[in-house]
Amino acid sequence: MSRNNFMCWKLTQLCCYLSAAIGAVVASVAIGNVSAQFGQKCPLYTRLVYDAVNDSQVRIVDDQPRLWEPMSTCDLSTYLPVACAAYAFVLAYFILMCDRVEKLSTGSGSRNRMLGLFFPLLLSSILLSILMLVASVRTTNGTDVFCHALYQSSSVRCIDAEGYDWPDYPDARTFYVNLLLGVASVFIRIRSISR
Repeated sequence: MSRNNFMCWKLTQLCCYLSAAIGAVVASVAIGNVSAQFGQKCPLYTRLVYDAVNDSQVRIVDDQPRLWEPMSTCDLSTYLPVACAAYAFVLAYFILMCDRVEKLSTGSGSRNRMLGLFFPLLLSSILLSILMLVASVRTTNGTDVFCHALYQSSSVRCIDAEGYDWPDYPDARTFYVNLLLGVASVFIRIRSISR
């Protein structure tokens, strides 16, 4: 492999891992913000009954703690990205520190050393991609369930509820932006880390 091809490979790998790390941090912060906006309650998969008081206010009719999903539902979408970011930063550092392919591919036993590094990285990347797929499905479906329940009980779509007042949760005015950031960045992580 020529030096130019190696540099192109190295830059591609660095961009993929760094975008995975950035997407992971964004997802973690976004889902954490949504939980904080609803008073440390997880809105993913929550089927509450809402009432649109007027064109600018949404009220939760029965706000019992038992009706909210447990925080462990949001923890997967909040903390798995932290593991993803750490993994991506480590691999980006590893790729950055790789020297020229010619140095790695010369000498006795170098092929075994290369394969010794390749397979554990490939296996851990596949495992992390599967876990991120599970987290992305849970985040996406949980958001859909929450938004569907909001629409079904109050005829207010999530995008329309953005900016509405929530009397019991005054910080929830920007919940939908955070949910969208969480969902979008999950897909960025999957695409980037699976390369």
